[in-house]
Amino acid sequence: TIAFDAPGAIDESPAAAAFAERWGHPHHTLRVCWPDYLAHTADLMRAKQAPLHAIEVPLYLAAHQARATGVNTLVVGNGADSTFGGMDKLLSCDWGFEAFVDRYRFVDAADVLRHPVDTTPAFEPFRRGDGIDVQGFLHRVHGQGIVQSFENAIGAARVAVSAPYEQLELADELDLERIRNGEPKYLLQDIFRTLYDTDQVPTKVPFARPTDIWFRDWEGPTGREEFRSDLPETLRDASGEAKWLTWCLDAFCHLLDRGTHA
Repeated sequence: TIAFDAPGAIDESPAAAAFAERWGHPHHTLRVCWPDYLAHTADLMRAKQAPLHAIEVPLYLAAHQARATGVNTLVVGNGADSTFGGMDKLLSCDWGFEAFVDRYRFVDAADVLRHPVDTTPAFEPFRRGDGIDVQGFLHRVHGQGIVQSFENAIGAARVAVSAPYEQLELADELDLERIRNGEPKYLLQDIFRTLYDTDQVPTKVPFARPTDIWFRDWEGPTGREEFRSDLPETLRDASGEAKWLTWCLDAFCHLLDRGTHA
């Protein structure tokens, strides 16, 4: 279990330890802090030749620790959210097209870059009138990006990835009413109850990184021509995820400058 060392960060390790003990599995907790990101982001970007998803550093560290205990393959849950309705906030309503684009991308490039490129075309294949095929977008765009991030981070630790949920498809439409009434991934919850003969199904929570805490006082990159000069103002009310994306892009630009990206 990955746990973040930051005030108020979500920590699932006690619940995971209890389930592991109940069914006789060994359990390890990896605690991750911001200095870990500073130590490993550059190497992971070199491997990926792109900026990172915020999950990649902890995944790399977890895979590295697993390999040290003799684990050669990690079974991961990729595809469970995008196929089985785990992203309940993104499925919480019938989104308008523009509203979903604004909600999903975390940061508008025009708020950060001097010469932004519009990202809307990535969403256009999923436009349905004034709305959007959220499930299709999550499965085919979001899901592919997550797969790439997992493979880069875990592969960098020389551990293989097995993603069984990626091989599954639903025969019927998701029951959005159940999801919106507090039952995300209801099919998987039902299977869990059957397999383990228990009603103590773990609560679905986002695997949130404490970027709001880590970037609370960060005012943005300085001295780079790619970024707007008024970033302290435009980033003042931005989310931690928006600041992470901006920070990571800045770090990647510095790698490009040094010619160490390949």
